[in-house]
Amino acid sequence: MRISSNLTLAVAIGSLAFCFFLTPIRKRPTDSALAVIAERYLRKDLSADEQKGFEFEARWIRSNERAMASAFEATRLALLFVTLVVVAQVLTEKRLRKRMESVESID
Repeated sequence: MRISSNLTLAVAIGSLAFCFFLTPIRKRPTDSALAVIAERYLRKDLSADEQKGFEFEARWIRSNERAMASAFEATRLALLFVTLVVVAQVLTEKRLRKRMESVESID
């Protein structure tokens, strides 16, 4: 019982940490990559090819950010589901143990 409770607590803390503290970290690489690209293409006299290159790289980075955001969201939901399953298991074990004790006390 104690192991299940500790596991539940660890999974819940991990889920919360992932959901709230790691989400801003995934945006940092996108912002820094866009800043580097903007510095590279900062000139006013960009040729048409350079302008297309800038737009392509910016679109590519933003699409990667969207893909990462959906992956993070799926992982968050999976962690939440695992937490709920583990909590349900612990509660079921407690109820089963109480019933077993009550049956043993009747006999």
